[in-house]
Amino acid sequence: MQGLYHVRANGSLNLGLKKQLWQEKATLSLRLTDLFYTDQWRSYLRYRNVDMTWNNQYESRKILLSFTWKIGSGKVLNRHAAGSQEEENRVSN
Repeated sequence: MQGLYHVRANGSLNLGLKKQLWQEKATLSLRLTDLFYTDQWRSYLRYRNVDMTWNNQYESRKILLSFTWKIGSGKVLNRHAAGSQEEENRVSN
């Protein structure tokens, strides 16, 4: 209950799948939102001589497909460590 009106329960069921491809260099993912179309806002108000009902629905079902490709070798170069070692050698001399 929020003030004078009562909000009814709502919810949604979402599903997601993810697949690694080509030695984990690429990812394919599929997401489905609100499979049963239950994410809606419903409420009612009954106060003295007022009797109102709200049923707000919107398009909450979505299908999202994404493809991600990793570019490069995936190796991280540690350039700053070499630079800081040279700096430490200069300071100690």
